[in-house]
Amino acid sequence: MKIGITYNLKTDFKGLALAAEDALEEFDSEKTVDAIASAIVKIGHEAVKLGGGEQVIGKIKNEEPSLVFNIAEGVNGRAREAQIPALLELLKIPYTHSDPLTLALTLDKSMTKHVVKSCGVNTPDFLVVSDTAELKGDNLPGFPLIVKPAWEGSSKGIRTNSKVNNFDELETQVGWVFKNYPGQPVLIEQFIRGREITVGVIGNNPPRILGMMEIGFKENTKKDFIYSLEVKRDYEKLVKYTCPPGLDDKVAAKVEKMALSAYDCLHCKDIARMDFRIDEKANAYFIEINPLPGLSPDYSDLIIMSKKLGIEYEDIIRGIIENAVKRYNIGEKIESCTSV
Repeated sequence: MKIGITYNLKTDFKGLALAAEDALEEFDSEKTVDAIASAIVKIGHEAVKLGGGEQVIGKIKNEEPSLVFNIAEGVNGRAREAQIPALLELLKIPYTHSDPLTLALTLDKSMTKHVVKSCGVNTPDFLVVSDTAELKGDNLPGFPLIVKPAWEGSSKGIRTNSKVNNFDELETQVGWVFKNYPGQPVLIEQFIRGREITVGVIGNNPPRILGMMEIGFKENTKKDFIYSLEVKRDYEKLVKYTCPPGLDDKVAAKVEKMALSAYDCLHCKDIARMDFRIDEKANAYFIEINPLPGLSPDYSDLIIMSKKLGIEYEDIIRGIIENAVKRYNIGEKIESCTSV
């Protein structure tokens, strides 16, 4: 097949005035796009780089790909991740990963939490505010709390001081988020002290657990682990990745069940990665989900986890493509990969 790749590069936005230092954090590098293209070729297909800006419409029409491998994050607004899939549906072109509704929904953390709660998935108590004047002691979950922009991913807006322990700290941090991430509300969430677990889910009808991995500090410390921007940017020095995470069997089964329930409830397709926290009493809490998980061959959590499980990079790419082909019943025969 001819497989097009849609994406947004950090370099496409150089020179723009940015409100926050992490404004480009969710966009990809050329190395990631090259790695995906190389994997597509290795598994027997033609790879065409399409990009993700306005010019992508002409490129898609000219190239006429059989399938699009979509990792485009989009630009502007909370529905930005839905832009390319919506365009591809308009043009009747099959694509990998989730559809516009799922991608728009899951970028909004509060809407995601409402939906998974309706499916019985446990998530921390939370509040969404559009102005600091809405902060009142009687409507807040109990401290400590963590403060986040409501419509961001890739740890955008998450800093080491995002966890707040009193009302003054809360007011300061909420004001900082409004200033640096204008035009969107702020999510104030109960902070769950404990272990951070990331879970990969792959496939459709039925999906299955790809793996689980604990993310924490390398050094013993009494500090609560927060996967903040500062920590992510210095991950090789600061972060320890443990896969499998060594959870009690009952807790692991609980997390797996919650992950599959959230994946189905949100109508995810092909692959997704989601985060959980497990408190000292072994209660598991869904935090958020990424149905366009990072695919950097070096630093993306899903790929770090896959490597620890002995799964090659190209097998992850093959698995995503294979699942999309089956969904669309394209008719192209792809050699099955038992690894994923």
